[in-house]
Amino acid sequence: MSHVKKLVLVLCLMLLPGCMNSYVDPGFAKISVDKLKQPSGGTVDVQVKAKYLLNGEHKPGADKYIIAPVERVLLQSGVFKPYRTDQSIVIDVVLDNKANLEDAAAKGFATGFTFGLVGSGVTDFYEFKVVCQVNGQSVTRSYKHALHTTIGAKEPPFPNAVSYQPQEGFEVIVGEVMNRYIKDMQDAGYFL
Repeated sequence: MSHVKKLVLVLCLMLLPGCMNSYVDPGFAKISVDKLKQPSGGTVDVQVKAKYLLNGEHKPGADKYIIAPVERVLLQSGVFKPYRTDQSIVIDVVLDNKANLEDAAAKGFATGFTFGLVGSGVTDFYEFKVVCQVNGQSVTRSYKHALHTTIGAKEPPFPNAVSYQPQEGFEVIVGEVMNRYIKDMQDAGYFL
């Protein structure tokens, strides 16, 4: 590969992240950490498992992108102390990214072909299923969220939108879902 081609490739890779913005869907009911109750017996040791699905198909290589932010949120809540080893309480998070890959590819092609002048937007819809094994019971909660991503010259999908890099926006979504999950479980009488 010639030096000119390498330089052009490097410049394109450097500029691309600045042309892509993600926005967390504002319709999800947020719960702040200060709304969570600290358990009377101290933090709860919990085993954490996570699985990433793309349109229902497990993608094991992506599991790590879920488990780390889930553990971080559980720890920051002050309610849980997460482990990846056997514990008497298990929280298993399954995230299914309901993505329209063909639509995203077509939009991406059009944006790339015009060097970003014709911007595009795609939405990843996430379905979370959180299963907790506690006191011999299996308690399941389900949540839906979305991440809207724009590429090139495209306006944000809603007014006053906060822009994130895609991975950062994804982690915000995981945090919002897990805080909602903890609050829902506490409202049902668990982890008090």
